[in-house]
Amino acid sequence: MNTRKLSITLAAGAMLFALALTTHADARGRGGRGPGGPPPRAGHSYGLLRQLIFPCGSACHDSARACHEAADNTALACVSDACSSEVGAAQAACAADHRSSDCREAVEALRDCADDCLDDRSTAVGACREALDDCVDACEDAQ
Repeated sequence: MNTRKLSITLAAGAMLFALALTTHADARGRGGRGPGGPPPRAGHSYGLLRQLIFPCGSACHDSARACHEAADNTALACVSDACSSEVGAAQAACAADHRSSDCREAVEALRDCADDCLDDRSTAVGACREALDDCVDACEDAQ
């Protein structure tokens, strides 16, 4: 994987993570309450109850999580099989000092080797997102 592609991928991941954190914080509102929701009670989880209130959407998100997990597992197996020597070299080079030039070079070699596997993962994750969008749309249409 070239450096520019990796930088874009890492930046996009960081932005999504930051967005997820801010969305979670916004959804909780002041005092840990959801927007307009009742105050939390010990032993009760609005997220759990939400699954009962919106079973269709919950099923969509469960499927999306399973889809992402399958994409990750497939990519890990692919990289493990295709790049076992590069994985071992990166583990050895990074064991003592993960900031060393030897570690960086070994990780770059692993990224280059893993490029096809990671591209396939990206394609699979895109399909997961599309399936989630379609599922949520179907839930909204059914209401």
